[in-house]
Amino acid sequence: MAMRSFEDDIARNAYFIDIHLANAGTTMQVKHLPRGKSHGVPYRCMLPQGKSNLIVAGRSVSSDRAVQGSLRVMPNCFAMGQAAGVAAAMASLAGSGFRAVPIRELQRKLIDQGAWLGEYPSIAEAAKTEAVGAIVFDTEN
Repeated sequence: MAMRSFEDDIARNAYFIDIHLANAGTTMQVKHLPRGKSHGVPYRCMLPQGKSNLIVAGRSVSSDRAVQGSLRVMPNCFAMGQAAGVAAAMASLAGSGFRAVPIRELQRKLIDQGAWLGEYPSIAEAAKTEAVGAIVFDTEN
């Protein structure tokens, strides 16, 4: 549990990891983050590879099984839904796809709406500055 932050964080998650049983022969695992700690939820996990005009939020985001065990709960789904909605408005106004959404501007809008992007001042401070470009996460087909 590295509790990483990402330059494209759109939310923070502190919910415990509960991995459901894969079959009757396994046991359920519950892991808690240390008190007061969280990890970032990167914007790119909501962007399916090979698609420029599609964004997903909630249980359908891309993550490994352990992270999915905590991302799938309602507070995280709300935060991802908010980020997806803001990104959709930004992409629509710009006439672009979701991968062209300027991350810093998206983060600034989320912070202005009351989102908490963590205890890392570099993200919050950078989000307050004017965006100058977008991050490209993978090659479009």
